[in-house]
Amino acid sequence: MTHNNDRPGDVSAVAQLLFASVKSFSAARNLFAKQYKKLSQQHPTAAAQVRVMVGLSKGFDALLLKAITGPSRGKYNGKYGEEGMEGQNAVSCAWRAFLTANSKALSLDDWKLAAEFLFGATPTGAYGFSHYGYHGFDGFEDTLTDLQKEAWASRE
Repeated sequence: MTHNNDRPGDVSAVAQLLFASVKSFSAARNLFAKQYKKLSQQHPTAAAQVRVMVGLSKGFDALLLKAITGPSRGKYNGKYGEEGMEGQNAVSCAWRAFLTANSKALSLDDWKLAAEFLFGATPTGAYGFSHYGYHGFDGFEDTLTDLQKEAWASRE
């Protein structure tokens, strides 16, 4: 994946497309974790990184939706296991770690982009999955500036 400051939306789309050829939910979890680990090396600015996080999360969501509606859905949607919820929680934890580490480097517009994504509807919402900002953010507000707190609170 290449970094392109001139077209910030491109890094999000490229990150999302990484999931197009993924065949299993397990592979999607591994891909997200691998790409998250390489985030700061591949994208030197917090602005690009937040957009990549959005793209990675959307790509992950597409595979999660496929898993919870597919032939083995009971394994992912809570009937026989919680793999879908566990995967979504792992992505939420990655978001919290990312925002905690980078909150001061994000512009207010970038911060709003993150908050809007985290509290926005997901394709899995119709199947009982919460938005990404729902889990793992207790006490998070204490790490934010006043403007970031306002942006965060307005999206909840």
